[in-house]
Amino acid sequence: MRLILLTFAMSIIIGCSTQYGVHLGAQQTQYEELGTIYSSGSFPIISKYRNSAKGFHIGFYEEIDYFLTKLSYFSNSYEDKPFSLGGTTFQTSLSDQGLEINIGPKFAWFYPYFLYRSHTSEYQIDDSTTKSKVNSYGGGVELRFDLSDRAKIYGGVNVSYRDSDVDNGVVRTNSDITYTSLYLGLSFEIFKIER
Repeated sequence: MRLILLTFAMSIIIGCSTQYGVHLGAQQTQYEELGTIYSSGSFPIISKYRNSAKGFHIGFYEEIDYFLTKLSYFSNSYEDKPFSLGGTTFQTSLSDQGLEINIGPKFAWFYPYFLYRSHTSEYQIDDSTTKSKVNSYGGGVELRFDLSDRAKIYGGVNVSYRDSDVDNGVVRTNSDITYTSLYLGLSFEIFKIER
């Protein structure tokens, strides 16, 4: 969280002619988890789990001539979905929400960026619920088009990654988790500072 705020503050300080605004949008996110489960006295089990979510994001941005920084709050609610492993079926429910920062160069309507997320993920498997604070990293590409002097429509795709290692003393699970999001939204300039 401190990294997000420090990066945003630095971009404000070094900016030239700077626009500040808000944005709001929706996303479709694909969650994919590829895991290896280890337990004593048996071979490792490879598991693969996929789920999809609909969500929203809202935040503000700072834009200078060739650089754009966006800070957003996002929330995703995934489908309730059964998951089978070793002949046993579990009912799963996932959700995540948190902060995302996007930083990158801006070329007219084309915006490639690096992203960092700090979020809370909630997992429910049958009647057991686990919450965890996680970080994920990745990148994306966004297209931005003017609707008026102050309003823009934007859309893009991003991918972020994290890993998870859980050990309860009996079973250890190591997972690689990928989030792929397709999104669309509107942004509106609130004010501009000329330097």
